Amino acid sequence: QVARAQHAAVRNNVGWYRWNHDLVEVTGTDATRFLDVIFVTSIANTPVSRSKYTTMLDEDGGIIDDVIVTRLDEAHYWISTLYGPRLTAWFDRQKGDLDVAYREITDETAMVAVQGPNSRALVNRLVAEPVDSLERFTIAPATIGHMAVKVHRGGFTGELGYEIYCDMADLPALEQAIGEAGKAFDAVHLTVLEVYVRSL
Repeated sequence: QVARAQHAAVRNNVGWYRWNHDLVEVTGTDATRFLDVIFVTSIANTPVSRSKYTTMLDEDGGIIDDVIVTRLDEAHYWISTLYGPRLTAWFDRQKGDLDVAYREITDETAMVAVQGPNSRALVNRLVAEPVDSLERFTIAPATIGHMAVKVHRGGFTGELGYEIYCDMADLPALEQAIGEAGKAFDAVHLTVLEVYVRSL
């Protein structure tokens, strides 16, 4: 019954939840060249501030992982994955002499997803500058109260959705801010999904 109500909130209104994915940062002068070898989709033609959904294959064409690659700067990327250790282990095998560095920043950077038809209205209530012009799979810096955050328009609910990234230390304040702002929209905290994600 609770899961059904939370599902309906995202489909018909707005819900939010802490997304416990792994996040890997990739930098270096050869970062783009390296990621172009690693992933199926071309990374080189991804503009700064845009993201791509892609897959990582083994030598036999089997899928190792499917990820979101976000280009923060010319040679600075974030990779969102559920299997950070598996991803970086494959990177180790493929790196060679390329000038590329990568590290998990999962413990440093938190993300809270805000999903559903009223997600834009809720996010706009939070941020200093509205996100109306933010295109799908685009990331932009923003400010929520005292917090410097990044807002990414994305998600897999089939509806409008956003992902808010913050420093891990700011996570409690971010969740409190979303909860307070969400009262105006009867936003639902998706506790069932958070329990499911923690079990992965």
